[in-house]
Amino acid sequence: MKPITTDILVCGGGISGLLTAKSLLNLGLSVVCLEKMKDSLKCEAIVEDGRSTALLQPSINFLSDLGLWRNLSQKSQALESLILCNLSPDENLIDEACEFSANDMNLETLGFNIPNDFLTSELKKSLISESKFIFLDDVVIQDLVSKSKEITAVTDQGHKITSKLVIGADGKSSSLRELTKIGKFSLDYNQKALVFSIKHELNHKAKSFEIYESGGPCTLVPNKTSKADGYFSSVVLMQNLKEVQKTLSLDRKELAVFITKRTGNLLGKCEITTKIKKFPIMSQISRQFVGDRSLLLAESAHVMPPIGAQGMNSSIQDIKFLTELLDLEAKDNKDYGQSNLLDKFEKARANKIRSRMLGIHILNKVSINGNGLALTMRKLGLRGLSKNLKLRKFVMNLGMYEKFQASQ
Repeated sequence: MKPITTDILVCGGGISGLLTAKSLLNLGLSVVCLEKMKDSLKCEAIVEDGRSTALLQPSINFLSDLGLWRNLSQKSQALESLILCNLSPDENLIDEACEFSANDMNLETLGFNIPNDFLTSELKKSLISESKFIFLDDVVIQDLVSKSKEITAVTDQGHKITSKLVIGADGKSSSLRELTKIGKFSLDYNQKALVFSIKHELNHKAKSFEIYESGGPCTLVPNKTSKADGYFSSVVLMQNLKEVQKTLSLDRKELAVFITKRTGNLLGKCEITTKIKKFPIMSQISRQFVGDRSLLLAESAHVMPPIGAQGMNSSIQDIKFLTELLDLEAKDNKDYGQSNLLDKFEKARANKIRSRMLGIHILNKVSINGNGLALTMRKLGLRGLSKNLKLRKFVMNLGMYEKFQASQ
């Protein structure tokens, strides 16, 4: 098999891997992308994913810079506000709430909710005609050989791919992380997220809700809908393992009644419209984000509970920072895996991610705890935020924006 030489090798053909490839191709670099599953760029979507991703405005701006947003906007639902709510366990009614509105930030929207399968499809369409891009599926790296100016990956299919930098974007069970012997820290919350879609009686009015009760939050994210077709939202319900079993034992009608109550009747009567998928809830972070001519980003580097739309948005900030860093630091010498560049990525991204994960961890622990003190803390916190615009703006800035200072 003929050896392949490229500027960048990306491991992972999911959303994060394809976004990384697209962003680096826009710099004029050559990219090879490896996907361990059988896949093809010609497939608009592998299967109906059924999930969606809430992308905040900085991520939307990034997609626009990549030339993707015009098409993606056609099936994306605007998010005009996020409302944090506390659900009274006795009455199944919202007894405290705080709204984070785009208007408070002088924005039209906080972001958009995009179907995962549509996002994947549009990414593949944009990559299929790229002359500097090679996509290889059903392939896994078995060995890495690093030299002073390059690194060579050997795959199970016999490929030899030499590049300046290998990027791991292959998920929380990253094979690149294992190959580079980078350790990880994991925390299991003994929770699972149940993910499904609902049709509901009342208009969501482009509002997303995070509804807190003991056991974990229930998040409603509006989907693209119209009055003629009905109103739809995606649901991410986080529960402890015991409650998950109870919920999964319900039939569709029983589940519809349950979710109507669990959401405080905010959207009226609910109807389940998709199958339920379940995912373990965990926090995980790599001990380091870089190795010898190798780098981890997105879920290969960090995994967070689905709270505050931080997961994919943090991954996109990884990609954006890396792109700017490569453009600034390696434009002249073309050495995209040089150690000082990797050190800057480690210092900048690892510190930001650790602080963000700590905040998400605290929010999740407070939501899990059902004792009186935790309930009082939740209510007082929401009440304080709702009355203090400056504090709300500060929280929104923390959640949405990062200063990209790649040159420092």
